[in-house]
Amino acid sequence: MKHVYVLDEDGIGSIYGINTYICNLLKIFPVENFSITVFKLYSKETILDVVYDKHIRYIYVPDMDMKYKNDYYYRNIFYLILPYINPEHYNILHLNYRSCIDLAYLLKYELRFKILLVWHYQTWIDLLIESDVDKVLSNKVKRLSAIEEQFCKEYAKDNELLKCCDGIILLADHSYLRLNKMFDLKTQRIFIVNNGIEDKYVSNINRDTLKVKFEFDVSDKIVLYVGRLDSNKNPSVLISAFDKLKQCFNNLKLVIVGQGNFRQPLSILYPRYKNIIFTGFLEQEQLSELYRIADLGVIPSHYEEFGYVATEMLMYGIPIISNKSSGLSDVIGSDLYGDLIDLYRSDNQEDSINLLASSMARLLLDQDRRVLLSKNARLRYLEKFSIDIFKQKMIEVYNAI
Repeated sequence: MKHVYVLDEDGIGSIYGINTYICNLLKIFPVENFSITVFKLYSKETILDVVYDKHIRYIYVPDMDMKYKNDYYYRNIFYLILPYINPEHYNILHLNYRSCIDLAYLLKYELRFKILLVWHYQTWIDLLIESDVDKVLSNKVKRLSAIEEQFCKEYAKDNELLKCCDGIILLADHSYLRLNKMFDLKTQRIFIVNNGIEDKYVSNINRDTLKVKFEFDVSDKIVLYVGRLDSNKNPSVLISAFDKLKQCFNNLKLVIVGQGNFRQPLSILYPRYKNIIFTGFLEQEQLSELYRIADLGVIPSHYEEFGYVATEMLMYGIPIISNKSSGLSDVIGSDLYGDLIDLYRSDNQEDSINLLASSMARLLLDQDRRVLLSKNARLRYLEKFSIDIFKQKMIEVYNAI
């Protein structure tokens, strides 16, 4: 019997899409000859609590009101969960948070756990450009700046954790190319497993009825953005590009779904906000309905490790315009499945706005291409990102380590 232990915690998980990943991971169970436990860290429970939900055991580990919590919390967890671990099983720690390194060490060296790390993000990605990274790692910089010192600390932590792992799951090909260049991974078992999501596509939806439900005219064309409102996701460039199209498309609406810093986008669009709708956070059912009426999806992110939103848009067959960043390029694949543009090839913000506006205009005016991209996007999801494919690959990984 193999027993998979998954760590889940609030906070950083919602930022990097880890909560979504864990929800989809749990959907692949039950699996024959496997059992699963989810440790819910930083829970609001006052005592450790165990709950069974069908085939999944949840163990809620309370937060600890103690000084220097970050230094000792994960080590204390080890002793709390020890009674709930059968050392006779073949135990796998499915690790999603690199902050849990102390717990991973104890489980590996005290209880012979296999450590499987999923590389969801890197905290140092925005600290240095690639050329500076090479100089710092090759010791060609005599005196480090504060940012370079921070990078070195984060890099050292990741390097230490990677050496501890028995297997590393990377979400896309670009992650392998970067990590293989920066870390010595020759002795590690590397698995590239794309995230998978459950299929919620429905073919016989009446789009006009849904448009009326959201108080759109049936003739309106809907441009959809889904994601945090922050500098990396960069919805402001989309809002500015959309504003340039208002004279050409009278029936165009931009729907922005997500939370974050509203101030910058609102300051850009005021007072022309009547054709731009900010929904804030939406439950999955409402978001699914918006996906079904969208004519175009736009993803202007500077960087994505993978890109759940792109995967969801592919699933719903939405024509996509996306920045040609590493993770998004891996998900969308090529211009057969969406329009990939080098949105930030110029340092001039106005150039990015004009490029996005012209790309949106071309696709909105080309009905035939939108239909083709919609069909191809749906096929891309079925061939690469379905929950069944994800389940098959994850079982292969669990059996391999």
